[in-house]
Order: sequence, then C-alpha cells, then structure tokens
Amino acid sequence: MGYEDVIENHRAILVEAGATNVSAYIDKLCSNHNNNDVFADLLFEGRSALMFLKNGFLVEMQESPDINIGFAGYQLYAEVKHFRLKEQDRIDQVNMEAFQDELIPYGDTVPSEVVAAWDQVVQVAKRKIKQYHKNAPYILVIGSSSPNCIDDSIIRTAINIITEKISNGSWPQLKKLSGILLISPEYNIGGKRNVYFYYAHTVGNPLTQTIIEKLSSIQIG
Repeated sequence: MGYEDVIENHRAILVEAGATNVSAYIDKLCSNHNNNDVFADLLFEGRSALMFLKNGFLVEMQESPDINIGFAGYQLYAEVKHFRLKEQDRIDQVNMEAFQDELIPYGDTVPSEVVAAWDQVVQVAKRKIKQYHKNAPYILVIGSSSPNCIDDSIIRTAINIITEKISNGSWPQLKKLSGILLISPEYNIGGKRNVYFYYAHTVGNPLTQTIIEKLSSIQIG
C-alpha cells in the first residue's frame, strides 16, 4: 500500500468516526510522507484521535496542541508523543532469548542513551508544555512502541517526579500539565488494559472527577 492509500485510509476512518478538521491532519501527513519516522509518528497521532472517538469523546484535529477533546460539555487539549522502538529494546530482546531460564534486567536506557527512561518522559513533558498557551486542561498522550523501556511503571515514575517538582516550586510551568495518558504496546491480561491515565494532582487547571474517570476507563478494543 502506497503512502497515498495510507493517508486516504486514515482520512476516511477519522471522518467516519466523527473527527472534525481532519484536513489539517491530512496536510501534516502529506507534508511528511518522505520522512518515515515522522510519518509513523503522525499516523500514531491519528490512531490516538480514533481511540478518543471510539471511547465517546468529541475530537477536533489541530496543528498545536494536536487534539482538541470534548466530553459532556468539558474541553481539554492533548499533545501526542510517540516513543519509537529503541535500540535497548532490541538488546534486551536478544538477552531475554539467550537467557530464557534466568531473570535479567531490562529497560535500562542509561547505557545506550545516557538518560533514564523516566527522565526522557519528563523532558518531553517540559518541551511540550512550552507550546501550550491555552487556559484549559491539557494532557500528554504517550504512545509507546518501546515495550521494555517505556511502560506504565516508567510513566508512573515520571508523573511522580513532575508532581514533586511542581510541589517544591522547581518547575511551576508544568502546572499546566493535567496528566499523562500512556498507550502501551503490551496488553496487561490481569488488568485487562493497555491504556493508563496518570493524573497530576498539583495542576493549575484541574480535571473534574468525571473526566478523570473517563480518561482512566479508556480501552482499545
């Protein structure tokens, strides 16, 4: 399937699902079709929008923030970040296959990337927040294609770091961030989910309990 077919397929699916301003998103796809990595990141943006639509949200595609989300008369915005498969994932997979009968460490990005995985998430949150200038709740949606390095435990650690930094006054600008929603590549059979929402309790634009529960109940079928 050529990139034109992929783009048209995404356009048709989003329009049919009820997304608005889809043309703005399609323009971004068309402008980046020659860059495989960026194109894949943008495809994830569309899949994130579809996830919200299928879970009862209204969605408007935008340039920045990426998605305008509505539910029960309530509005919030989402910026989308895709963490690609990492070299450390490949290294970990080789080690796990070689030592199947042993417990081995995995997911440590420091040897290959210098920065710990949770600090990478925190840095993304800090970069993204600089682009956000609206007076409305804002969440960061993280899609992970890195099963060993960017998982729910990493996001939980990152949101704890962010909350602590806001509480002690180190990063007051991050008060704009209402929470992080992770779309994991791994389905948790016990928890019956692969989407996790982590609320930042020190935010300047707090979410209502209804929205927190709605975001926490998102599922991908």
